[in-house]
Amino acid sequence: MYAHVGAPPNGGEAWFKYLPGKTTVWWEILGLSVFTDFLYVPVAFALYLVLKEFNRNVMLLAGAFVGLFVVLDLAVTWSHYAAVLTLYQNYAIATDDAHRASYIAAANYASAMLNSPLEIVYAIVTLSSGILLVGLVILRGAFKKITAYLALGTGVLGILLAYGPPLRHHRKCPVRHGLALFCRLQTLPTHSRVIQVQAKWSLVSHQIDPN
Repeated sequence: MYAHVGAPPNGGEAWFKYLPGKTTVWWEILGLSVFTDFLYVPVAFALYLVLKEFNRNVMLLAGAFVGLFVVLDLAVTWSHYAAVLTLYQNYAIATDDAHRASYIAAANYASAMLNSPLEIVYAIVTLSSGILLVGLVILRGAFKKITAYLALGTGVLGILLAYGPPLRHHRKCPVRHGLALFCRLQTLPTHSRVIQVQAKWSLVSHQIDPN
C-alpha cells in the first residue's frame, strides 16, 4: 500500500496537494497500523509469561516500553495522521478561502508533530528499547541464540537509525514501517511440560517523508 501512495510530504498544504486519490488507501493503512499496535499487547504479555523466570524485572521494563509504544503510537502518531486525513476531507468540500486556510493551518500542526524529533522517540526508540531488553533476557534463557541476536540487532539498529544521519529528518526512509522482529521461540521446557511459543514482533506503519 505504501508503494501505491508513495511517501507523504511535510507541511499541511503539501499534504493536501498530495492526498487527492489516496485518502482511501491511507485510511486502510491507518486501520491496519492501529490493529497491529493492538497486537503488541498480547505478544508482549506472552513473552513476559515465558521469560519472566529468567529476569522478571527486565521483562517488566521491556513490557513497559512496548506498552508505552502502543499508547504513544495510537494517541500521537496515528491520531495525527487521522487528523490530517479528516482535515483534508473538510478542505476538499470547503467553499471559501478562509475555511481552506484554517484547515491548512491545522494540518500544518499535525504534520509538524509527525516530523518532530519527539515523534522519533515515540515511534521508534520506545519499541526498539523493548525489543532490545527482550533480546538480553533471551540470551539467558533456553532459546536458540539466533533468536536473541535477532532481537538485539533489531533493537540496536532501530535506536541507531533513529538518531543517525539517515533519520535526522526522519521521514526520509521507511524505518518505522520496515523495522520488524520475528521471534520463533520453540520447545521451551518449563516444569514438567514443553511450551511451544511463537511470538511475532512487527512495526508496519508509518511511512517516512522524503522532505
